[in-house]
Amino acid sequence: MSAQELTAFIGALQSGKLSFKAFYFNMQERGMYPEEHTEDEELKLLEDDAETFGTGEVDDLGDADDIDEEEEEEEEDDN
Repeated sequence: MSAQELTAFIGALQSGKLSFKAFYFNMQERGMYPEEHTEDEELKLLEDDAETFGTGEVDDLGDADDIDEEEEEEEEDDN
């Protein structure tokens, strides 16, 4: 898989145009995950990483622009 293809898949996932299930299937089909590795195992690993590294919840993988807008709204509310 080329870097350009991977970028397109990640962008589609982040923008909500591709489900994680479809993203995972495509990554596994292209050899990014071993055949025996399941979607549920990957989701569990993501949850574990979120707890370990404080990266937020797996379901809360919003776009960076959404985060910036939320911060701006909070600042406006504080003023």
